[in-house]
Amino acid sequence: MVAALIVQALRGAEIAPYAWLAALAGGTYLLAALFAGRDL
Repeated sequence: MVAALIVQALRGAEIAPYAWLAALAGGTYLLAALFAGRDL
């Protein structure tokens, strides 16, 4: 999901600026979950 947003942004697709914030939030959550040892 996050990767799709990044790819679309790099390709110049129309995405709202908040999509980057959502991607950062998602990445932060994934890192936190990994460090917490949760199985996603």
